[in-house]
Amino acid sequence: MLYSASWNESYIRSGGLTESLFLEGHLKRVILGFLCLFAFLVIDYRNLKPMAPYLLTISFCLLIMTKGYYLVKGINSPARWLHLGIFSIQTADIARLSLIIFLAYYLDEIKMQIKNLYNGFLPCVILIGVMMAF
Repeated sequence: MLYSASWNESYIRSGGLTESLFLEGHLKRVILGFLCLFAFLVIDYRNLKPMAPYLLTISFCLLIMTKGYYLVKGINSPARWLHLGIFSIQTADIARLSLIIFLAYYLDEIKMQIKNLYNGFLPCVILIGVMMAF
């Protein structure tokens, strides 16, 4: 959101206290993004290999929780955000990252069978399809 286009709405929502309500929220997210960037620069990606199946399982559970939350609440819109008290997360982004990590792990494990349709390609496509269904 552009600051020049949002300052009036920010002023109204804050009760006249600040014109930079949306700018402050955006800056917090940018700082958090850079912290995550530096964390992933420091972490050796090979340490993620043994955690790949667990990361995929957790992200799949988060996707199911998001879908369940929207079904229980009776919200008739796409289930994208999981609201957890003071913050919300977009579970599809977590699932996307864990799916990439898991596929790298899986393809590394089946190096010799990767050209086989039933052992190499098809399980990956099915897994991607299942994750996309949620």
